[in-house]
Amino acid sequence: MVSSFVKNAVTLVRDETASLLEKLSDQELKTFSAALMRKNGRLFFSGQGRSGLIAQMAAMRCMHLGLQTHVVGEATAPAIRSEDSLVLFSGSGTTLVSLHFAQIAQQLGAVILVVTRQAESPLAHMADHTLIIPAQSSTQFAGSLFEQGALLTFDALIAAIVSEHFIAFDAMQGRHTNLQ
Repeated sequence: MVSSFVKNAVTLVRDETASLLEKLSDQELKTFSAALMRKNGRLFFSGQGRSGLIAQMAAMRCMHLGLQTHVVGEATAPAIRSEDSLVLFSGSGTTLVSLHFAQIAQQLGAVILVVTRQAESPLAHMADHTLIIPAQSSTQFAGSLFEQGALLTFDALIAAIVSEHFIAFDAMQGRHTNLQ
């Protein structure tokens, strides 16, 4: 039997996440989706801490779509070039490592996509495309609501891309790891 404390916590997370998802900008979602599906270039994903884990999951989903995808910092990640895109996840939009990566990408002419909760942050101002996850207040610990919102939003973007571009789940499954 689940205690009332756990059930209340589940309800809180569900309600906060549902409220956040209702506030997403349709235009930002459409623009961000189109930027992910650019015909040329590769996608490089990064984030620090727990945002980095969300970035890795997003990179995996884009790989399942058949996009050329890399996670910054992995031993096999190549150099970013002008035709590529850098996708950064940062709740605060002030993470120094992410700002440094954005500066490098900007100097090389790469497209910068930022997922953040802070529209007026330095990282958002550097971005070519920004997806705001409006997780401004929460009773959950630290940036939990931002991370939950970023993950669910990105999974929704992938589902929309699959539908819009007629990508078959069989093709995606064929790209899923089999070394497990």
